[in-house]
Amino acid sequence: MTEAQVKAYLNRAYRVKEVIGSMQEELLRLQELAEQTASFKHTSLQENSIIAQIIEKEQKQKQRIAEYLEAAENVQTIIEALENPDYKALLRMRYLNFKPWDEIAQTLHFSNVWVFHLHKKALAEVGKRILMLEKQNLN
Repeated sequence: MTEAQVKAYLNRAYRVKEVIGSMQEELLRLQELAEQTASFKHTSLQENSIIAQIIEKEQKQKQRIAEYLEAAENVQTIIEALENPDYKALLRMRYLNFKPWDEIAQTLHFSNVWVFHLHKKALAEVGKRILMLEKQNLN
């Protein structure tokens, strides 16, 4: 498994979280629009359409949250399977808590260079774990 593939696997939770944030912003705009149109005396087709869109967006939002929770759980399971505590800490901070590199280095009391070195080694270990899990699932 390539380093890019491992990073993509670990970044799944982050990507879904970003989509959820974007969807939440859109949902808030629609709710504001619905409130503005509700001030009119008669319920219009436009207002009903907006309400239907809000309900649809809320359902999609719930699906995305479920996807995020599943992706985060998968990432956490892979990280917890590692033996090296530095790898675990680094990967948790980066891929579950979405911390920037400099903050990770400071928290772990390592230089940025050493954090990048550990990250590369941790990714190699994660790649091995993913391949092992895939083989187990095939059998």
